[in-house]
Amino acid sequence: MIRGDETEADGGDDLVAESPKRKKTVSAGFGRGATVGVDIGYTGLRLAKAGRKRQLQDFKFVPFGPDIGPGHPRFPQFLKSALSGFCPRESEIWSVIPSAEVEMRYLRVPKLARKEVPNAVFWSLKKETPFNEKEVVFDFDLLGDVIEDGFRKTEVMAYTAPIKQVEELRNTFNRSGFPLTGVTAVPFAFQNLFRSEWLEGRKAHVCNLYIGRTWSRIDVFANGNLVLSRGIKAGLNSMIDAIRDGINERLTRESGGIVIEMEGVEKEEAGAPSDALNDDQTRAVFQALIIEARKTVEAAPGVTIAELEAFDLILPALDRLVRQVERTLEHYTQKLKGETVSRIYSTGTASASARILGYIGEQLAVPVEAVDPLEIKAPLGTMAGAAIPKSIAERSSYAPALGLALSDKAYTPNFIFTYKDKEEVATTKNVRRVALVVFLIVMIILGGYYFFQERLLNQKTARVKTLQTELGKFVPNVNHDLIGKVMAVLVRNRKLLDEYGYKYQGLAVLSEVTGMTPANIRLMSITADLGQAPALAPAAAGPGPAPAQSQKKTVSLEGLVTGDRTTLEPALAHYLLGFQVSPLFGQPSIKEQSFKVLQGREVLFFKAELEVK
Repeated sequence: MIRGDETEADGGDDLVAESPKRKKTVSAGFGRGATVGVDIGYTGLRLAKAGRKRQLQDFKFVPFGPDIGPGHPRFPQFLKSALSGFCPRESEIWSVIPSAEVEMRYLRVPKLARKEVPNAVFWSLKKETPFNEKEVVFDFDLLGDVIEDGFRKTEVMAYTAPIKQVEELRNTFNRSGFPLTGVTAVPFAFQNLFRSEWLEGRKAHVCNLYIGRTWSRIDVFANGNLVLSRGIKAGLNSMIDAIRDGINERLTRESGGIVIEMEGVEKEEAGAPSDALNDDQTRAVFQALIIEARKTVEAAPGVTIAELEAFDLILPALDRLVRQVERTLEHYTQKLKGETVSRIYSTGTASASARILGYIGEQLAVPVEAVDPLEIKAPLGTMAGAAIPKSIAERSSYAPALGLALSDKAYTPNFIFTYKDKEEVATTKNVRRVALVVFLIVMIILGGYYFFQERLLNQKTARVKTLQTELGKFVPNVNHDLIGKVMAVLVRNRKLLDEYGYKYQGLAVLSEVTGMTPANIRLMSITADLGQAPALAPAAAGPGPAPAQSQKKTVSLEGLVTGDRTTLEPALAHYLLGFQVSPLFGQPSIKEQSFKVLQGREVLFFKAELEVK
C-alpha cells in the first residue's frame, strides 16, 4: 500500500458545508437491535443509525468545538454529549481508524481444514508484508473458494491494524460511557454497503474512489468483497495549489495587472501582484468553481476567473490522480481477478463535481458516479422525518457512517473481535447446542418413562379397585375350631419335616465332610453326635410350637495330613477354616495334633471337632 507521510480521516473534509438545521427524527420501533456508526472526521462527527432490518433510522453531523477534537482530554465528554441524544446505551456502536494505518492483502491459500486456515493466512501475510504480531491485530475475512491451476484455493482478505491505535480509540469510547462493539476501517464499511445491497455492486466488480485533501484511496470490490485497497499521494490540495499557483503566476507575470480570457465573459482587469491569493481564498475559488460549478467567481478584488479556466489549471493534478487509478485497475485486472471494473463510485468533496467525475470516467472509459447513501432505495433504504442534505457531497460524506451502521460481528472485519474471539463464541455455541440436544433427549426419555409409569399406575389402580370390589363381596366362613384344626395340621407337618431332616442329617454331614476334604488329608474316622430324634407329637395335642431342644451336635474327625513338614500345619489350619463357610458347620476346634512317621514319611496326626448347626 502506498500511503502519505500524514494520516487523513476517510470521511468528509472541511470543504463540505455543514448540514442545515433539521428537525429531530423520532423513529418507531427502535430497540436493542439498533447499530450506530460513528465516523470521526476533520470538522466533526458523522453519525448514522440503522435498525434491526438494516433500515436507516437517523443521521446527524456534530461539529467539533473550537478547542475540541480527537486526542483532546475533553473529547470523551464531547462524544458522550453527541451520542447521548442520538442513541441509547444499549446500541451497538462501530467506529473506524484511518485506513492508512491498516495493512490489507488479498491472498489465496490452499483449501485446508477450518482449524488450519488461520495459521496458513498468518504466514502467507507475514511473508508478503512482515509485521510484529505483538504490535498489531491480525485477522482475516474468508471470501470463498476458487479454482487456480486446477487446485481449489480459498480467497482471503488478510489485514493488520496497530494495537495501540485500536486501544486508544476503544478507551476513548469507554471513557465516554458508550463502549464500542466494533472497530474497523472505511473500506470495510463500504464493503457493508455492497454486501447489504445498499449500493449496487453485490454481483459485479466495482471501485470506490475517495478523493481526500492530501491523499486518495482506491478500493476495489468483487461481488461485494473487498479485494484491493490502495492509498495514493494525490488529493484536493494538489488541485487547489494548482489554481493558486496558476493565478499568482499570472499576477506576477503581468506587472500591474492581468487579463483573463473567459468564455462568454468580457475581459476583466485584475489587481497588482500584491493581491496574490492565499490558501483560504484559493479554497473558496475551488469550492465555487469546481465543486459548485459556478460560471465565474471573483478570486480577488478585480480578479475574476471562470470555471473552465480553473478546470484547466487543475488538469495536471487530476491527470496524475487518474493515472494512479488507471494503474491500480490494470493491476487488479492482470494480477488478481482477471476481471475489469464495471463502475466507479466516488466519495468525498470531489464527488459533487460533475466535471471531475465526467473527466475521470472519460479517461478510464468506466462510468463514474457519486455515492449517494441517503437516497431512498427499495427494499432497504427507508427513513422518515429526516432532512436529506441538498448537496451530493454532503450526502456522500455519510457513506462511511452508514456503512458502519450496517456492520455485524458475523461478517464485518472487527479489530476488537477477531477470528480467535469468533472461534471461542462458536465453541461456546456448539457446547450449548450439544447440551441442549442432550437435555432434550433426557427430557424425552423421562417424559416417555413418566407417561409409561402413569399408564401403569392407572392400570394398577383399576386392578386394586376391582380386587377391592371382589373382596367386598367375599364373606369367609371361618371360626375358632377351623383355625385350630388347620394349626394342628401345620404343627404335625412341621414335626414330620424335622424328623426327615434328622433322618438324613448324618448322610448330609458325611457328604459335606468328604466333599471338603482335600487329597493331602486322609480321614481315619468320622464320629457324629447328632442328638436324639425329635418325637412326633399326636395331632390331638393341639396347636402350639414344639418344645425347644438344646442338644449340642458335633462331628469328631481323626486323620492324617501328608506332604512337606513345613506345610502340614498350615494345610490343617486351612482345611479346618474351610468348614466355617459351610452352612452345616460352625466353629472348628483342634483337640489333638502330633507328628508321626508313616511308611517312612512324616505325617501330622490330628483330632478335630466340628459344631453342627
